[in-house]
Amino acid sequence: MSVPERLVAAATDAPQSRLAELIAADYPQVPHLPRLLRRAEAGPKDLDALLAAAGIDGYPALRELAERDADRALSSPDARYGARIRARSSADALMRQVIAHEQANLKSTLEAVAADGHVELAAGRIAAARRRFVIGGGKSGAYASLVASDLSASMAGVTLVDGSGLGAIDLLSDVRSSDVLVAFSFRRYARTTLLAAEEFARAGGVLIGVTDSRDSRLARLSDVPVIVATGSASYADSPTAVAAVCHLLVTLAAASAKGARRRLARRDELAARLEAYEEV
Repeated sequence: MSVPERLVAAATDAPQSRLAELIAADYPQVPHLPRLLRRAEAGPKDLDALLAAAGIDGYPALRELAERDADRALSSPDARYGARIRARSSADALMRQVIAHEQANLKSTLEAVAADGHVELAAGRIAAARRRFVIGGGKSGAYASLVASDLSASMAGVTLVDGSGLGAIDLLSDVRSSDVLVAFSFRRYARTTLLAAEEFARAGGVLIGVTDSRDSRLARLSDVPVIVATGSASYADSPTAVAAVCHLLVTLAAASAKGARRRLARRDELAARLEAYEEV
């Protein structure tokens, strides 16, 4: 049920009904609080009661839901560009807007993942697995590559499924219950990743899905869904919180992995012996 439908269904008297109808009429645009109350001839207590009955934790939470729904409605980069990038906006104004949005999005995402415990659960599953596979298509492939690279530094048995080495068919032909697949899927959701994830879960492996919505197909398929907000003031969905959650995930997995410290020390020793890096 959509937010406007929840509000209309929750209204129990005339002031609440007027509030629900006004919010629904302009949604996902939400009027400023004083104007909303004045137009509805209602008081703050009427609005609080309506929102509570609809399962919404106050007016700020309503605005956050509306902003998220507005973002989800802009499904393509072209639509987001037209809605967000103003031809006459100064670079400074746009920069400040993007920075403010990124800071707020990162803060809310990290607070959410800390509260729901799914990142810790996912890290534990990764550490306990015998084999770990990571997959993502398109832009999500960059996150998959990042996680696979960082996990490989602290534990063995990590494979990036990207077609150049191990392909999806190779992965799916031998799935064991002790295997974990970390799948990344953000809009516009790559079909190949979703099909591989579905087959992996059906074969009995543990699926960890990192995605941008609890309603996404990957979230529904996953044993452990990790939800990351990607809303942005830009035409491109934000990678900031995704990168932060990736960093958090691999750090917690490494902390739980047996022999991680020994493996990291051995890698440093080999890198020095082979002169792999130029030190500054």
